[in-house]
Amino acid sequence: MNSSRGHSTAYKEMVDRVFGRLCKVATKSGIESLSFREQAVVLPLWANGYIMNGGFRYWFEGAFWKDGRDLTPLLADTFAFLGFPEAAKACRDAMHFFPDGALRIGPSGTNVYMNECAEELLEARFRPLDRTLWATEERGRLARAVAKVIRERNLDKLR
Repeated sequence: MNSSRGHSTAYKEMVDRVFGRLCKVATKSGIESLSFREQAVVLPLWANGYIMNGGFRYWFEGAFWKDGRDLTPLLADTFAFLGFPEAAKACRDAMHFFPDGALRIGPSGTNVYMNECAEELLEARFRPLDRTLWATEERGRLARAVAKVIRERNLDKLR
């Protein structure tokens, strides 16, 4: 095994381990129970799971709404913190698709609005933003940024 491959596997394992542990805490006690840096480990990876599989449309069908609030602004902040200003902007731009109040209502508000829109409009609006978030996964960029936060803050040693 060459050393770069071993290093790559080690950081991915660390990210997976810390992500899993912090997800358990967030599930039990809420995302707000995590520090901002811990949220920056959990939220972008978790959200990308949705967005990689169905884009922002899938995100706004329900995943964005936890514990009675819209997590998209926090998601944008965590992407910015990790060094992905373009992904942060894509999150904020995606929020502007909806009329005032729809995001505050939650999935019932966003789904009603999206169901009234033509498929072509949803595709045209969300696809470029989806691609921006998908790009964070290229060459492991997001996982490397998360690993850096974990190492710098010793998050692999906490909780």
